Amino acid sequence: MFKMFLLSLLFIVISGISFAKITFVMLPMSEEGVSKFETDSGFNSFYGNLVNSKKFNIVDRERLNTILSENKLELSGLVENKNNIMKIGELLSADKLITSKIYLKASNQVAIFFQIIDVKTSQVEISREISFLNYSAESDGRYCAAEIIAKYPLLGEVLGKAGDNIIINLGENDGIKIGERIFLARNDITYGDNKEILYQEEKRLGILRVTGSMGGRSKTSVESLENPDIVIQKGDIVSPEPIPARETQISKTPLLQDVKKGNLILDDDMKKKKYLSVTYNCGESYVDGKLSLCATNINSGHVYTFYPLPYNNLQNFIMEGDIEFKKINSTYNRFEVLFRSNGEYIQSLSYSLYWHSQGQYGIYLYYLGQLFNLLPLQGTPAINTGTGLNHFKIVAYGSKFDFYMNDQFLAGMEDERLEKGYVGFEADFGGFSTVNNIKIWDAVK
Repeated sequence: MFKMFLLSLLFIVISGISFAKITFVMLPMSEEGVSKFETDSGFNSFYGNLVNSKKFNIVDRERLNTILSENKLELSGLVENKNNIMKIGELLSADKLITSKIYLKASNQVAIFFQIIDVKTSQVEISREISFLNYSAESDGRYCAAEIIAKYPLLGEVLGKAGDNIIINLGENDGIKIGERIFLARNDITYGDNKEILYQEEKRLGILRVTGSMGGRSKTSVESLENPDIVIQKGDIVSPEPIPARETQISKTPLLQDVKKGNLILDDDMKKKKYLSVTYNCGESYVDGKLSLCATNINSGHVYTFYPLPYNNLQNFIMEGDIEFKKINSTYNRFEVLFRSNGEYIQSLSYSLYWHSQGQYGIYLYYLGQLFNLLPLQGTPAINTGTGLNHFKIVAYGSKFDFYMNDQFLAGMEDERLEKGYVGFEADFGGFSTVNNIKIWDAVK
């Protein structure tokens, strides 16, 4: 039945639907009780990180000011009026408006509240406050951008076929690189008796792989299809992000019991070769034959380190190692193993296995340093608490993962957002841990 349904999609004619970048208008940030420097810092970080993501069209601030002036529109009360929202959207060819306000939540805590308003419906799609103790307005602005980057995918479409090549309208200008994975989908449309669109949803068709990329276009080849009878059509939807998005699945039993250790690709006893240098560390990176991550000198953020080339494209792997909590004054000593990480620390997109000295663990996803729960923090007797030594193991194969602590299974996870990347370590502010005996194998079935 599923096969017949997919085949029926081939006969749907998609007309008048174009998939392109979302265009945002970011209105000036209002402020209350903070300095102009903090307001500018928060706004510029918010704006700049959205632009640098290459996922969206962001209306230039000068153009926005010109349009407001020419049409005698005042910012005060602008978004409370539905007609004004629609008018701004029409004048600037925008899809969504961003409003924001920065204010002082406590003496050492700045907050930014922002909303995303859809131009066509005037509906609020996101309404959120971003605020962390001892974090700067610049950091809060980056986290605001991360919330938007995480929610809205970069969308494009198939332009046509040339032999075995599928040409799409996403390219280098959109951050698309050779070798990148591209998800392929199609709109399943339900028409009414008068041929009006009553309902539409995306259906996954398969995966493409980028073989060539230039300005606004890329050449791709078919890597896999959900069904071998699918014929790719002009207008099919493409994205480097999973479309349609599939919810993260958490399993209480292992998902990768058939995956075994293949070739040993890293054996790091922290003595023969010193691969790593810890950023923001309170001391030397290596102490007494172990990697030392000491974050007792900072009151926010992390000390961190990542394995260098050639460990930047790890995909299917088994990783094990020993992490020892050292004595600190704080109650919580917190540590993270990062994997399939892409980009520098501040700009990274990464998975994280997190645990602390009081016996809890979680699995996270980072966008621009902003944390998103995949498996919320929870207790387990598998963790040695206090200043105990913990032996972790991560098994990664395709979109599936198994996590172990001290030879006890913690959780399985299925999530397809990140395909490959670096591995590394972080100690949260106030923490102090050592790392030893890291081994990484190819994972094979």
